[in-house]
Amino acid sequence: MAKKDDRKKQKKRLKEQKKAVAQAKYLAAKAKADQYPEIVFETSEGNGYFVAEVRAVAQALNFDSPEMGPDWMREFYRRYRAEGLRAARFWLGDLEERSRKRIISTGVIPTSIADYPHVDAVPTHLGECVFAKIPLETRRRFLPMNDFSVLFEQGSLLLRFSSLLEEPGEWGTSYYSRLMPKVEIDGKRVTVAFSKHAIEQLCSRRSPRYLNYGANGDAHTYLAKCVYHEVITLNNGSQVIRLWDCCDIEGYDIYRRYVLGVFGEENREPYAGACHYVLGYCPFVLENGFAKAKSFLYPGFRGTPERALLQSLGEQGAEYATWLEEAEDEHSQPFFETERAVEVAKWLQNNGAPQVVQMTRTVLTH
Repeated sequence: MAKKDDRKKQKKRLKEQKKAVAQAKYLAAKAKADQYPEIVFETSEGNGYFVAEVRAVAQALNFDSPEMGPDWMREFYRRYRAEGLRAARFWLGDLEERSRKRIISTGVIPTSIADYPHVDAVPTHLGECVFAKIPLETRRRFLPMNDFSVLFEQGSLLLRFSSLLEEPGEWGTSYYSRLMPKVEIDGKRVTVAFSKHAIEQLCSRRSPRYLNYGANGDAHTYLAKCVYHEVITLNNGSQVIRLWDCCDIEGYDIYRRYVLGVFGEENREPYAGACHYVLGYCPFVLENGFAKAKSFLYPGFRGTPERALLQSLGEQGAEYATWLEEAEDEHSQPFFETERAVEVAKWLQNNGAPQVVQMTRTVLTH
Protein backbone atom coordinates (compact mmCIF):
# COMPACT_ATOMS: atom_id res chain seq x y z
CA MET A 1 0.00 0.00 0.00
CA ALA A 2 2.86 2.33 0.93
CA LYS A 3 4.54 1.70 -2.42
CA LYS A 4 1.32 2.53 -4.24
CA ASP A 5 1.00 5.81 -2.35
CA ASP A 6 4.64 6.65 -3.13
CA ARG A 7 4.01 6.11 -6.85
CA LYS A 8 0.98 8.40 -6.70
CA LYS A 9 3.00 11.08 -4.92
CA GLN A 10 5.81 10.73 -7.44
CA LYS A 11 3.39 11.08 -10.38
CA LYS A 12 1.87 14.12 -8.71
CA ARG A 13 5.31 15.70 -8.22
CA LEU A 14 6.26 15.03 -11.85
CA LYS A 15 2.99 16.51 -13.02
CA GLU A 16 3.55 19.61 -10.88
CA GLN A 17 7.13 19.90 -12.14
CA LYS A 18 5.98 19.72 -15.78
CA LYS A 19 3.32 22.31 -15.07
CA ALA A 20 5.89 24.57 -13.42
CA VAL A 21 8.28 24.20 -16.36
CA ALA A 22 5.48 24.94 -18.84
CA GLN A 23 4.42 27.98 -16.78
CA ALA A 24 8.01 29.22 -16.62
CA LYS A 25 8.37 28.85 -20.38
CA TYR A 26 5.10 30.70 -20.93
CA LEU A 27 6.12 33.54 -18.61
CA ALA A 28 9.55 33.75 -20.24
CA ALA A 29 8.00 33.86 -23.70
CA LYS A 30 5.47 36.46 -22.55
CA ALA A 31 8.19 38.60 -20.97
CA LYS A 32 10.16 38.36 -24.21
CA ALA A 33 7.11 39.22 -26.31
CA ASP A 34 6.29 42.16 -24.04
CA GLN A 35 9.57 43.76 -25.06
CA TYR A 36 8.13 44.43 -28.50
CA PRO A 37 4.96 46.16 -29.69
CA GLU A 38 1.89 44.08 -30.38
CA ILE A 39 0.75 43.85 -34.00
CA VAL A 40 -2.93 44.77 -34.35
CA PHE A 41 -5.15 44.88 -37.42
CA GLU A 42 -7.69 47.33 -38.87
CA THR A 43 -9.58 45.31 -41.45
CA SER A 44 -12.79 47.21 -42.25
CA GLU A 45 -11.65 47.91 -45.83
CA GLY A 46 -9.69 44.71 -46.32
CA ASN A 47 -10.31 41.63 -48.41
CA GLY A 48 -10.96 38.78 -45.95
CA TYR A 49 -8.75 36.25 -47.72
CA PHE A 50 -5.83 38.66 -48.00
CA VAL A 51 -6.29 39.74 -44.38
CA ALA A 52 -6.12 36.11 -43.26
CA GLU A 53 -2.87 35.54 -45.18
CA VAL A 54 -1.22 38.63 -43.71
CA ARG A 55 -2.52 38.02 -40.19
CA ALA A 56 -1.11 34.47 -40.12
CA VAL A 57 2.34 35.70 -41.18
CA ALA A 58 2.39 38.79 -38.94
CA GLN A 59 1.40 36.91 -35.79
CA ALA A 60 4.23 34.42 -36.33
CA LEU A 61 6.98 37.05 -36.65
CA ASN A 62 9.91 36.76 -34.24
CA PHE A 63 11.28 40.23 -33.54
CA ASP A 64 14.52 38.75 -32.19
CA SER A 65 15.23 37.16 -35.57
CA PRO A 66 17.95 38.88 -37.65
CA GLU A 67 15.52 39.12 -40.58
CA MET A 68 13.48 41.61 -38.54
CA GLY A 69 16.13 44.26 -38.95
CA PRO A 70 19.42 45.50 -37.47
CA ASP A 71 20.01 46.03 -33.75
CA TRP A 72 19.00 49.70 -33.85
CA MET A 73 15.58 48.74 -35.21
CA ARG A 74 14.98 46.20 -32.43
CA GLU A 75 15.99 48.82 -29.88
CA PHE A 76 13.55 51.28 -31.46
CA TYR A 77 10.75 48.68 -31.16
CA ARG A 78 11.60 48.07 -27.49
CA ARG A 79 11.70 51.78 -26.67
CA TYR A 80 8.46 52.37 -28.56
CA ARG A 81 6.75 49.63 -26.53
CA ALA A 82 8.17 50.78 -23.18
CA GLU A 83 8.37 54.58 -23.55
CA GLY A 84 6.05 55.57 -26.39
CA LEU A 85 6.55 56.91 -29.90
CA ARG A 86 7.85 60.34 -28.98
CA ALA A 87 10.66 59.02 -26.82
CA ALA A 88 11.55 56.32 -29.34
CA ARG A 89 11.65 58.87 -32.16
CA PHE A 90 13.84 61.19 -30.09
CA TRP A 91 16.30 58.38 -29.38
CA LEU A 92 16.39 57.31 -33.02
CA GLY A 93 16.68 60.91 -34.24
CA ASP A 94 19.81 61.34 -32.11
CA LEU A 95 21.23 58.10 -33.51
CA GLU A 96 20.43 59.22 -37.04
CA GLU A 97 22.16 62.56 -36.52
CA ARG A 98 25.30 60.86 -35.25
CA SER A 99 25.22 58.55 -38.26
CA ARG A 100 24.82 61.53 -40.59
CA LYS A 101 27.83 63.30 -39.06
CA ARG A 102 29.90 60.13 -39.39
CA ILE A 103 28.99 59.86 -43.07
CA ILE A 104 30.03 63.49 -43.64
CA SER A 105 33.33 63.11 -41.78
CA THR A 106 34.34 59.80 -43.33
CA GLY A 107 32.79 60.20 -46.77
CA VAL A 108 31.64 56.58 -46.58
CA ILE A 109 28.12 56.11 -47.92
CA PRO A 110 26.11 53.41 -46.10
CA THR A 111 25.27 50.37 -48.19
CA SER A 112 23.11 48.68 -45.57
CA ILE A 113 20.09 49.64 -43.51
CA ALA A 114 22.14 48.63 -40.47
CA ASP A 115 24.39 51.65 -41.04
CA TYR A 116 21.64 54.17 -41.75
CA PRO A 117 19.09 54.38 -38.91
CA HIS A 118 15.92 56.22 -39.90
CA VAL A 119 12.42 56.08 -38.47
CA ASP A 120 10.74 55.91 -41.90
CA ALA A 121 12.59 52.67 -42.58
CA VAL A 122 10.85 50.88 -39.71
CA PRO A 123 7.29 50.45 -41.07
CA THR A 124 8.58 49.79 -44.59
CA HIS A 125 10.93 47.09 -43.35
CA LEU A 126 8.17 45.43 -41.32
CA GLY A 127 5.90 45.41 -44.39
CA GLU A 128 8.69 43.87 -46.45
CA CYS A 129 9.22 41.16 -43.82
CA VAL A 130 5.54 40.22 -44.00
CA PHE A 131 5.46 40.24 -47.81
CA ALA A 132 8.58 38.06 -47.99
CA LYS A 133 6.77 35.30 -46.08
CA ILE A 134 3.65 35.34 -48.26
CA PRO A 135 4.03 32.84 -51.13
CA LEU A 136 4.67 34.43 -54.52
CA GLU A 137 1.59 32.84 -56.09
CA THR A 138 -0.56 34.24 -53.29
CA ARG A 139 0.85 37.70 -53.89
CA ARG A 140 0.16 37.37 -57.61
CA ARG A 141 -3.43 36.51 -56.80
CA PHE A 142 -4.13 39.42 -54.45
CA LEU A 143 -1.81 42.24 -55.59
CA PRO A 144 -2.03 45.12 -56.30
CA MET A 145 -5.78 45.06 -55.65
CA ASN A 146 -4.97 44.77 -51.93
CA ASP A 147 -2.49 46.42 -49.63
CA PHE A 148 -1.79 47.28 -46.01
CA SER A 149 0.11 50.12 -44.38
CA VAL A 150 2.06 49.93 -41.11
CA LEU A 151 1.28 52.67 -38.59
CA PHE A 152 2.42 53.49 -35.04
CA GLU A 153 -0.67 53.41 -32.85
CA GLN A 154 -0.65 53.69 -29.03
CA GLY A 155 2.36 51.47 -28.45
CA SER A 156 1.27 48.94 -31.06
CA LEU A 157 2.00 48.37 -34.73
CA LEU A 158 -1.24 48.81 -36.64
CA LEU A 159 -1.67 47.08 -39.99
CA ARG A 160 -4.41 48.99 -41.82
CA PHE A 161 -5.79 47.20 -44.86
CA SER A 162 -7.10 48.63 -48.11
CA SER A 163 -8.71 46.82 -51.01
CA LEU A 164 -10.42 47.58 -54.28
CA LEU A 165 -14.06 46.60 -54.55
CA GLU A 166 -14.93 43.67 -56.81
CA GLU A 167 -17.87 42.94 -59.08
CA PRO A 168 -18.19 39.64 -60.99
CA GLY A 169 -19.15 39.95 -64.64
CA GLU A 170 -19.56 38.02 -67.85
CA TRP A 171 -15.99 38.85 -68.86
CA GLY A 172 -14.34 38.37 -65.48
CA THR A 173 -14.10 40.39 -62.29
CA SER A 174 -14.22 44.19 -62.35
CA TYR A 175 -12.00 45.94 -59.79
CA TYR A 176 -12.77 49.51 -58.80
CA SER A 177 -11.95 52.14 -56.21
CA ARG A 178 -14.11 52.64 -53.14
CA LEU A 179 -14.25 56.29 -54.23
CA MET A 180 -16.11 55.11 -57.35
CA PRO A 181 -14.65 57.64 -59.86
CA LYS A 182 -16.99 58.40 -62.76
CA VAL A 183 -16.71 59.23 -66.46
CA GLU A 184 -19.47 60.27 -68.84
CA ILE A 185 -20.11 58.11 -71.89
CA ASP A 186 -22.97 58.82 -74.29
CA GLY A 187 -24.63 61.07 -71.72
CA LYS A 188 -24.43 58.51 -68.89
CA ARG A 189 -22.13 58.58 -65.89
CA VAL A 190 -20.50 55.23 -65.19
CA THR A 191 -17.87 54.03 -62.73
CA VAL A 192 -14.33 53.39 -63.94
CA ALA A 193 -13.21 49.80 -63.31
CA PHE A 194 -10.32 47.60 -64.41
CA SER A 195 -9.91 44.00 -65.46
CA LYS A 196 -7.10 42.02 -63.85
CA HIS A 197 -5.35 42.01 -67.24
CA ALA A 198 -5.48 45.82 -67.50
CA ILE A 199 -4.14 46.18 -63.96
CA GLU A 200 -1.23 43.83 -64.66
CA GLN A 201 -0.37 45.71 -67.86
CA LEU A 202 -0.57 49.08 -66.11
CA CYS A 203 1.70 47.82 -63.33
CA SER A 204 4.20 46.29 -65.75
CA ARG A 205 4.81 49.81 -67.11
CA ARG A 206 4.30 51.95 -64.01
CA SER A 207 5.16 49.77 -60.97
CA PRO A 208 6.80 46.60 -62.33
CA ARG A 209 7.98 45.43 -58.89
CA TYR A 210 4.52 45.60 -57.33
CA LEU A 211 4.90 42.12 -55.80
CA ASN A 212 7.18 43.79 -53.25
CA TYR A 213 5.78 45.81 -50.37
CA GLY A 214 6.89 49.34 -51.28
CA ALA A 215 6.05 49.16 -54.99
CA ASN A 216 2.72 47.49 -54.25
CA GLY A 217 1.78 50.41 -52.03
CA ASP A 218 2.45 52.80 -54.89
CA ALA A 219 0.51 50.70 -57.41
CA HIS A 220 -2.45 50.16 -55.08
CA THR A 221 -2.61 53.81 -54.10
CA TYR A 222 -2.98 54.85 -57.73
CA LEU A 223 -5.83 52.42 -58.34
CA ALA A 224 -7.55 53.23 -55.04
CA LYS A 225 -7.07 57.01 -54.95
CA CYS A 226 -7.20 58.20 -58.58
CA VAL A 227 -10.48 60.09 -59.01
CA TYR A 228 -10.00 61.78 -62.39
CA HIS A 229 -10.08 59.95 -65.71
CA GLU A 230 -11.17 61.23 -69.07
CA VAL A 231 -12.73 59.63 -72.11
CA ILE A 232 -11.28 60.65 -75.47
CA THR A 233 -12.24 59.65 -79.01
CA LEU A 234 -9.53 58.33 -81.34
CA ASN A 235 -9.28 59.04 -85.06
CA ASN A 236 -11.00 55.75 -85.86
CA GLY A 237 -14.02 56.76 -83.76
CA SER A 238 -13.37 54.38 -80.85
CA GLN A 239 -13.20 55.68 -77.31
CA VAL A 240 -10.55 55.06 -74.66
CA ILE A 241 -10.00 56.20 -71.08
CA ARG A 242 -6.94 58.38 -70.69
CA LEU A 243 -5.13 58.04 -67.37
CA TRP A 244 -3.13 60.84 -65.75
CA ASP A 245 -0.66 60.70 -62.87
CA CYS A 246 1.02 63.40 -60.79
CA CYS A 247 4.74 64.01 -61.35
CA ASP A 248 5.14 67.24 -59.37
CA ILE A 249 6.96 66.06 -56.22
CA GLU A 250 10.48 67.44 -56.07
CA GLY A 251 13.17 64.96 -55.16
CA TYR A 252 11.44 62.03 -56.87
CA ASP A 253 12.78 60.54 -60.09
CA ILE A 254 9.44 61.11 -61.81
CA TYR A 255 9.90 64.87 -61.22
CA ARG A 256 13.35 64.82 -62.78
CA ARG A 257 12.07 62.91 -65.79
CA TYR A 258 8.82 64.64 -66.56
CA VAL A 259 8.83 68.11 -64.98
CA LEU A 260 12.49 68.91 -65.66
CA GLY A 261 13.16 66.58 -68.60
CA VAL A 262 9.92 66.89 -70.59
CA PHE A 263 7.88 69.89 -69.45
CA GLY A 264 10.63 72.29 -68.42
CA GLU A 265 10.36 74.04 -65.07
CA GLU A 266 10.76 77.38 -66.89
CA ASN A 267 7.47 76.76 -68.71
CA ARG A 268 5.42 76.52 -65.53
CA GLU A 269 2.53 79.00 -65.35
CA PRO A 270 1.68 80.50 -61.95
CA TYR A 271 -1.63 79.32 -60.47
CA ALA A 272 -2.07 76.74 -63.26
CA GLY A 273 -1.75 73.80 -60.90
CA ALA A 274 0.53 70.82 -60.43
CA CYS A 275 2.19 68.99 -63.31
CA HIS A 276 0.66 65.69 -64.41
CA TYR A 277 1.78 63.34 -67.16
CA VAL A 278 -0.11 61.01 -69.48
CA LEU A 279 0.17 57.57 -67.92
CA GLY A 280 -1.58 55.75 -70.75
CA TYR A 281 -4.85 54.68 -72.35
CA CYS A 282 -7.39 51.97 -71.60
CA PRO A 283 -9.73 50.51 -74.21
CA PHE A 284 -12.90 49.61 -72.33
CA VAL A 285 -16.28 47.90 -72.43
CA LEU A 286 -19.53 48.99 -70.81
CA GLU A 287 -20.61 46.33 -68.34
CA ASN A 288 -22.98 46.42 -65.36
CA GLY A 289 -22.69 50.18 -64.93
CA PHE A 290 -18.92 50.20 -65.33
CA ALA A 291 -16.56 51.48 -67.97
CA LYS A 292 -14.27 48.49 -67.54
CA ALA A 293 -10.71 48.80 -68.84
CA LYS A 294 -9.80 45.73 -70.87
CA SER A 295 -6.11 46.56 -71.34
CA PHE A 296 -3.59 49.35 -70.90
CA LEU A 297 -1.59 51.06 -73.66
CA TYR A 298 1.57 53.08 -73.05
CA PRO A 299 1.63 56.45 -74.91
CA GLY A 300 2.97 55.77 -78.40
CA PHE A 301 1.92 52.13 -78.50
CA ARG A 302 -0.27 51.03 -81.39
CA GLY A 303 -3.80 52.33 -80.94
CA THR A 304 -2.81 55.50 -79.05
CA PRO A 305 -3.05 59.10 -80.34
CA GLU A 306 0.73 59.47 -80.09
CA ARG A 307 1.31 56.58 -82.47
CA ALA A 308 -0.33 58.38 -85.40
CA LEU A 309 1.90 61.41 -84.75
CA LEU A 310 5.05 59.28 -84.59
CA GLN A 311 4.22 57.66 -87.92
CA SER A 312 3.52 60.97 -89.64
CA LEU A 313 6.67 62.92 -88.75
CA GLY A 314 9.61 61.43 -90.60
CA GLU A 315 12.57 59.34 -89.62
CA GLN A 316 12.78 60.45 -86.00
CA GLY A 317 9.16 59.53 -85.33
CA ALA A 318 9.66 56.21 -87.10
CA GLU A 319 12.68 55.42 -84.94
CA TYR A 320 10.71 56.18 -81.78
CA ALA A 321 7.87 53.98 -83.04
CA THR A 322 10.39 51.15 -83.43
CA TRP A 323 11.59 51.66 -79.86
CA LEU A 324 8.02 51.39 -78.63
CA GLU A 325 7.35 48.27 -80.69
CA GLU A 326 10.33 46.64 -79.02
CA ALA A 327 9.00 47.75 -75.62
CA GLU A 328 5.67 46.01 -76.25
CA ASP A 329 7.44 42.68 -75.75
CA GLU A 330 6.42 41.57 -72.25
CA HIS A 331 9.95 40.30 -71.60
CA SER A 332 11.61 43.62 -72.35
CA GLN A 333 12.75 46.10 -69.71
CA PRO A 334 9.85 48.38 -68.66
CA PHE A 335 10.12 51.24 -71.17
CA PHE A 336 8.83 53.69 -68.58
CA GLU A 337 12.05 53.25 -66.57
CA THR A 338 14.45 53.98 -69.43
CA GLU A 339 15.90 57.30 -70.52
CA ARG A 340 14.43 56.56 -73.96
CA ALA A 341 11.00 57.13 -72.43
CA VAL A 342 11.98 60.69 -71.49
CA GLU A 343 13.38 61.35 -74.96
CA VAL A 344 10.21 60.14 -76.69
CA ALA A 345 7.93 62.03 -74.29
CA LYS A 346 9.87 65.27 -74.82
CA TRP A 347 9.69 64.86 -78.60
CA LEU A 348 5.94 64.29 -78.40
CA GLN A 349 5.58 67.29 -76.07
CA ASN A 350 7.31 69.50 -78.62
CA ASN A 351 5.45 68.11 -81.63
CA GLY A 352 1.80 68.55 -80.77
CA ALA A 353 1.04 65.73 -78.32
CA PRO A 354 1.50 67.15 -74.79
CA GLN A 355 2.63 64.52 -72.32
CA VAL A 356 2.86 66.82 -69.30
CA VAL A 357 0.33 69.52 -68.41
CA GLN A 358 -0.52 71.58 -65.37
CA MET A 359 -3.88 70.84 -63.73
CA THR A 360 -5.75 72.57 -60.94
CA ARG A 361 -8.19 69.65 -60.60
CA THR A 362 -7.68 66.83 -58.12
CA VAL A 363 -6.40 63.73 -59.88
CA LEU A 364 -5.20 61.73 -56.88
CA THR A 365 -6.68 62.11 -53.41
CA HIS A 366 -4.57 61.79 -50.29
